[in-house]
Amino acid sequence: MEKTEYIAALHREARAFAKVMQANTQPPLPIVPACPAWNTLDLLLHLGSVQRMVAKIVTQHLQERPTFDSEFVEYVALSPQYLGWLMHTQPTPDAELLPAELIDWFEAGAARLEAAFVQVEPGEPLWTWDTANQTAAHWLRVQASEAAVHRWDAQDAYHCIEPIEPELALDAINFTFDVLLPKNRIDAKAPAGQGETFHFHRTDGPGEWLLRFEPSGAVVVERSHAKGDVAIRGSASDLLLWLRQRLYYSSDVQDRLQVFGEVALLERYFELVPPT
Repeated sequence: MEKTEYIAALHREARAFAKVMQANTQPPLPIVPACPAWNTLDLLLHLGSVQRMVAKIVTQHLQERPTFDSEFVEYVALSPQYLGWLMHTQPTPDAELLPAELIDWFEAGAARLEAAFVQVEPGEPLWTWDTANQTAAHWLRVQASEAAVHRWDAQDAYHCIEPIEPELALDAINFTFDVLLPKNRIDAKAPAGQGETFHFHRTDGPGEWLLRFEPSGAVVVERSHAKGDVAIRGSASDLLLWLRQRLYYSSDVQDRLQVFGEVALLERYFELVPPT
């Protein structure tokens, strides 16, 4: 995907996220199924604050990791009460209205991030958590898919889900295998495999992946058609949502994905690739 496509995706997904929040302000605020420690207010504060953090990195051309200091608190622009909810120093209410001013705050932050991305070149050096890619291109890619997945989370909480756009989902699947998978395994000190193979097959366009978890601890990713111990077929959106442990928690996973072979290995996948 190109820079303009990522920006368009961010714009579309942020607007959809705000729309579902605006349509569902009445209490009680539901739990987010994929993040059971959060309700939808927690989700709003999380996505909004992350987008403002990234906007700060981009607009201030930061090449070192930002800290949550007084300058950043000022940049996030939350009242002490809302900041306490964000930092979990105060419990987030679930029996109150979703504050309209927080939806406005989210939309302003999303617009700030979009404007920052318009001005930056993808190759500009910036701090990122991916040591292999310290450029603005990382943030363009990550923030588009993060907005999409969390938009789906919000819709899931309110029972009005819509799929993620196919090419954005495809891009996020490749990012998951190339960047998130090795990072998550290192961060979680995940066990070595025993030669397990997982075949993922996209059904709404080109896209096949074979993953092999080696006893050495290595993970081999091949983009080819090959038989695995277990095969998972579905749309790009549903494959991404499963990989990000969204459909994993959903009761309709078998209705939306086709699974062949050793079905029990589905549980094993998330032992080998723990979420973070």
